[in-house]
Amino acid sequence: MSGFDMADARERARISLALEQDDRREDHLPRSVGHAATLMLDAAVKGWITGLEDEARPVVRRAREWLEDSVARGEDFGDPPEYFALIRAHALAIACWMDGAPADRWFRETFRRRAKRFGAHHDELADYVRD
Repeated sequence: MSGFDMADARERARISLALEQDDRREDHLPRSVGHAATLMLDAAVKGWITGLEDEARPVVRRAREWLEDSVARGEDFGDPPEYFALIRAHALAIACWMDGAPADRWFRETFRRRAKRFGAHHDELADYVRD
């Protein structure tokens, strides 16, 4: 059994971050900008936790901008669209938090959407997580 190789993970993350920097928003219009941004954020998180915070920061900011654009345009992707809205809100909360921007609104929106999807009262769920 082989162990985790941090150097290899960091190198793979570095490659992914470079690829995300070259991605073009226009290639994902009109319906998948938000989806592409969630994948971009995933690459940024992997880079961040493998020690590439400086390289990941611009990718986080870019993912946040794309996610905000997706929300502003009312983009839907996949089936059911409510699931994409949940994933996008969650990704936007993380992107805002990592970028140093206020994230409360998007974390609350994530909780509200999860509660709606799974039948819990969103204020109770948000209070529980906050506490």
